Amino acid sequence: MTRSPDDASKMLRRLDEEGSKAGLTINKTKTKVMRSAFSSQQLVLFQGVLHEDVSEYVYLGRLLNMENDIKPEIARRGRAGWAAYNSFKSDIKDQKLRAVLFNSTVLPALCYASETWALTKIAEIELRSTQTSIERRMLWQALRQQKERHLHNSDVKALSKVHDVVLHADESKHRHAGHLMKCKDGPWSSAALRWSPRDKKKRPRGRPPLRWYDSLAHRNNSCASASVKVHWSTKAQDRTMWKRRWDPRKANRRAEERVT
Repeated sequence: MTRSPDDASKMLRRLDEEGSKAGLTINKTKTKVMRSAFSSQQLVLFQGVLHEDVSEYVYLGRLLNMENDIKPEIARRGRAGWAAYNSFKSDIKDQKLRAVLFNSTVLPALCYASETWALTKIAEIELRSTQTSIERRMLWQALRQQKERHLHNSDVKALSKVHDVVLHADESKHRHAGHLMKCKDGPWSSAALRWSPRDKKKRPRGRPPLRWYDSLAHRNNSCASASVKVHWSTKAQDRTMWKRRWDPRKANRRAEERVT
């Protein structure tokens, strides 16, 4: 992350110099450039190579884009979940063992990097739809058979005995937020979380997008006895208290309201 394309070129040269001391080199074919809407269109060069401008890029297994749109990543997670299920579907016939394998392989594939998600209602529906489809396959049931038996998706979940994908993602995010708030060495993640724009410009028209910490604030912000608001980040400083704050029965109402 840099302020200008010139800074990006300088950072690449410095990274190459430091990496060469340890015998490391930069892979020029995998190095891409992502720009915000306010960025200069000046070219980014490194050792005479022009780096390609892209609108999205997979970094550490997570699809990133400048619009912060989570829909493409949710679609990728769905394909990864199906791939994980297909790896054992023909070999394991025992339903109980299938549920164990689902929780240990399919669920992590569906929720990879969910600690960084700001889940909207539509994203939750897509995740649960993928999970329900896999559950029907585990039970050797087609959608038509489910409708003929008048089974709700919750009935399918009760029969499959697997964990809920959205609750798993929420719990991972809750645990990760606790780690972030206890960090004292100023990492990028916690610095970006606490950052606020200094220029007091008016926000654009329309409903503001869902922020990463909105679900955490809705679940955990509360008022003390003297009507003093206790922020979730303050509660996260206490490891034991923060672990006890997780309650899967408490729905993420803020996320449920966001449908775009």
